[in-house]
Amino acid sequence: MLRTTLPADGEEVLPAPAPDRASDLERLAALAGRHHLEGIEQRAETARLQATDDVVSVAVLGRFKAGKTSMLNQLLGEDLLPVQAIPATAVITRLRSGPRLTVRVFPTAGDAFAIGPAQLADWTTESGNPDNVRQVEWVQVESPALADLDHLVLVDTPGTGSSWEHNTGTSLRWLPNVGAALIAVNSTQPLSHDDVELVRLVQPHTPNIIVVLTKIDLLDQADLCAVTAHIRGQLHDRTGLTPPIVAISTAGRHAAQREQLRELLHGLNENHRTVSTRLAEHRTGQLTGECRSYLRLARAAATSTDLAVEGLRRALAVETGRLPTLAQQARAQLRPVSDAMVATTQDAVRRALPSVVRGVVGDLERELPTWKGTLAGETAHFHSWIEQALTEALGPFGERATHGLDGLLADGLEPVQRMGEAFLQRLERLVSEATGEELTLPVPELHPAALDPVDVMVGAIFDSHLEVVSWAVPMGLARGAVHRHFVSMVPWQVEKNLTRTAYRTAEAATRRLNQTLDDHIGQLAAIVRTCEQLVDSRPDDLAAIDADLEVLESLTL
Repeated sequence: MLRTTLPADGEEVLPAPAPDRASDLERLAALAGRHHLEGIEQRAETARLQATDDVVSVAVLGRFKAGKTSMLNQLLGEDLLPVQAIPATAVITRLRSGPRLTVRVFPTAGDAFAIGPAQLADWTTESGNPDNVRQVEWVQVESPALADLDHLVLVDTPGTGSSWEHNTGTSLRWLPNVGAALIAVNSTQPLSHDDVELVRLVQPHTPNIIVVLTKIDLLDQADLCAVTAHIRGQLHDRTGLTPPIVAISTAGRHAAQREQLRELLHGLNENHRTVSTRLAEHRTGQLTGECRSYLRLARAAATSTDLAVEGLRRALAVETGRLPTLAQQARAQLRPVSDAMVATTQDAVRRALPSVVRGVVGDLERELPTWKGTLAGETAHFHSWIEQALTEALGPFGERATHGLDGLLADGLEPVQRMGEAFLQRLERLVSEATGEELTLPVPELHPAALDPVDVMVGAIFDSHLEVVSWAVPMGLARGAVHRHFVSMVPWQVEKNLTRTAYRTAEAATRRLNQTLDDHIGQLAAIVRTCEQLVDSRPDDLAAIDADLEVLESLTL
């Protein structure tokens, strides 16, 4: 049985004498705007719009190739959304109930327009719309297959941690719009560091989280039970959450498991008003707490002596000046982690090299008897073939190498998190010493940057441009020697590209750590700037501050 705190499907939910959270969030947004708390203002306005909507946005999140799009195709009952070997989803795709199958593109500028379902890949994938050059805000699919989920909008997001950084950014920027979240976790690589971080990133935005364990056809029943127990225990220990976990597969024999997922979605659909209310209460409580802490600082500054305020102002300036030094110290702590990443990926090359060479050589030897062209033609064919073969072989290797760095990435991010916590604790202490007010500042979320792509590079096939004179080479006699030469090149091409992929993966992971550090420093600096702004509060601001603190108290009732 699935354990969930969501209302049971079909359960009657009586109207509760709860406050009007949409109105509360509107007041909260206005209050935050008055005090120039822009981040809180934007989040409150987003939450207000969700509270007044009659549908719940259900984000389908997860790492690249976790099986998100295949899961949605199962819910649609057809292979409508593109699934590719490379990262496919490049823009947000929204799926909802409709009387007939229609697809509409919503550009960042201009009016929406309809396209045929067969054209989806041209607008939503990296291959059809690289770097979102077509400037698509989102694509909306309506289907009668979702008639039983008419109060839900299922949102297919680009995978995090894929080869394209903007894909991860698109997914993370969308988090404030989440009403509920299905987090896809690959059962063959259960609960990587990125999976846990994604749960943590979603947690502040919604209490409605379901973990979907994908690709279970690759596990036997005993392994599936062990993996499920492992994920449940790890999530509880590392995030404090015990979300429902449902295991699914596209294989026919797992229809019952897929039905469990649909039943969970039915529960969300039937109780969508309760889900929205719970979401609004979650957001209201979180945002109110952040606002209250900042306003108490403003009140303390307005009631403190000029000497104390000036001292606090100087202390905040000093803290701002300390941030570059803190960043340098944290970066120095990351260097051993970077070295360990290089060593780990090179060890992965040594382990993988023999089997990858055998596989590529075997595939080539099966292909060669079908090649009957000129020397120039077969050389070009081999160049194209080896690029494709290496791309297919290096994709899984790169994914395994990246997954093998999860523990090191966690080790690297831990001191960054501790640094941020220590910095804010010092800031809180300075405020307390200067004003007597206990300040509680929210610790910024760590947003790990994505890895960059690692492409395949194939060098010259011959030491000289022999293929230029291919007309003079009698392939009937020389074909065997040429083919043996092609086979002899495979080990070097494989080793070169495996090594390059390993180094690039380690370098990308190091950049990921450094970018995460830079982003964290930027968030800490923004908190200090907010504090500096609030410290400028004067005694004649006191009445307005007290009135707004009373508003915040009323919002928590």
